[in-house]
Amino acid sequence: KKKNKKNFYSVKQMKLFTGIDGCRAGWFAVCLYEDFSVKEMAGGLLDTEGIEELCKDSELALIDIPIGLKSSIDSSHTVAGRVCDSLLRRELGKKAPSVFAVPLREAVYAKDYGEARAINRRFTGKSLSVQSWNLCDKIRKIDSLMRKSSCCRKVLRESHPELCFCKLKGKQIKYGKKTAEGREERLEVLGRFLPREVFLSLKEFYLSASGRYRRDEVRPDDVLDAVVLAVTASLSNTYTLKGLPPIPEHDRKDLPMQVLYWEPAVERRAP
Repeated sequence: KKKNKKNFYSVKQMKLFTGIDGCRAGWFAVCLYEDFSVKEMAGGLLDTEGIEELCKDSELALIDIPIGLKSSIDSSHTVAGRVCDSLLRRELGKKAPSVFAVPLREAVYAKDYGEARAINRRFTGKSLSVQSWNLCDKIRKIDSLMRKSSCCRKVLRESHPELCFCKLKGKQIKYGKKTAEGREERLEVLGRFLPREVFLSLKEFYLSASGRYRRDEVRPDDVLDAVVLAVTASLSNTYTLKGLPPIPEHDRKDLPMQVLYWEPAVERRAP
């Protein structure tokens, strides 16, 4: 009993890292300890309030949603887009179209699509796609959370799963993430990078989580995206994560506009 008690507290004292991806039913989160083991009964399908609770326990939480928004008052002329998005498109090459145009803050908080599109066109010279508008609800919720929650402001940062997979592989991912080939390719990337026992445990978690939810709630690629974000966050315990851009811009609410990732080849060349 004493031994079990000691083990219990030693596990609880390990640092926790979280990856969060948007899904049709809200958000899907994966929580990993610093040794990449999955924290059971944590994460999964959750709402925005659940993100705040996870941030209270996490050293770092990476989320695939824009943090930091440009505003109509940023320039007396046409407002340029976020630098991090331009750099991200450059890094992703052929997969650059997966990076949608982030609306201005005023467009994100518009009452409807028509108003948001008009605001964006007026101040940026560009319209707003329906896809971008459909993400505004999630952007708005995270923006509000970052502004009101000190713990989220401290540990919640923006990342991009496709960038994380590309950096771990060392080159572009070949197949789309919604295909069986694409999911297998991404698992292979994790398998080459992680210790075998850790990878098998994460793969088992992925398969279990993928079969636990309806496809109109959480898709298998949502789970994989959250996994690679959690793995990347966990790497910050040993390595320094990099950012696009290296020195972040900040919006008028002082939120960082930067996409975090880890690049193994660069880290291994370091002395």
